[in-house]
Amino acid sequence: MKPVCLTIAGIDNCAAAGIYADLKTFHNLGCYGVAAVTTITVQTIQNVVAIEPVKDFLLEEQLASLFFSFDIKALKTGMIYKKSHFKIIKRYFEQNNLPIVIDPIIRASSGKEFIQKNAIKYLIEIFPFATILTPNIPEALFLLKKKQYPVNLNDLKQLSFEFYKEYKIPLLLKGGHFYNSDFIYDVFFDGKEFFILKTKKISKKNIRGTGCTLSAALTSYLAKQYSLKKAIHKAKKYIVKQIKNANPYKPYSDYYLIEY
Repeated sequence: MKPVCLTIAGIDNCAAAGIYADLKTFHNLGCYGVAAVTTITVQTIQNVVAIEPVKDFLLEEQLASLFFSFDIKALKTGMIYKKSHFKIIKRYFEQNNLPIVIDPIIRASSGKEFIQKNAIKYLIEIFPFATILTPNIPEALFLLKKKQYPVNLNDLKQLSFEFYKEYKIPLLLKGGHFYNSDFIYDVFFDGKEFFILKTKKISKKNIRGTGCTLSAALTSYLAKQYSLKKAIHKAKKYIVKQIKNANPYKPYSDYYLIEY
């Protein structure tokens, strides 16, 4: 039987990111994907139009039914918008011992907030349950309350060390937002072992969901009982291949207007 992977995240109607991207990744990597929806978003290829979190009882019932119905082998979290959702999710983390990938979604590339300000501390409260955290550079800076953007590889390494020192959880610092290079450097640190994944930048516009896809791939390989280090390397190879093969969508129109 295929290992079952759970994603707890939001819906992107464009299917570029969020739950739809996660489920596609689980399927492509030979896992059976299930999902608990936290939030429905309305997005264009370029912008976030609206965000609507689901009611608490719906998230609770989704999780209860999934853990009752399936032997879940690994899970990941993505967009979790409000503090009450974190409280519900935390209870399930306390009751189930399995690999957990936490992708700490803070805001969209367009700048739209993907988590309420009063929910940040509840996001941090679920970190200790994680097998690994996968922040990008802006998320890591935000969670460390730092503003100085890394300008070289040593800065990236230092940022990963400081993040681990603060939260004591293994992390893969995603380097896609590192602009001063022709390469992307993803930095892993678990307090003992340290390594850097270096890949040449692939220039494509209107590509979204790379972080979701990477964390979903990592979840898939952990569900297949790969070691954390091996799972990271295989997940990185997968996302690089996906980006190379992607056919970016061009915006249909320059405007998106809804009248009431």
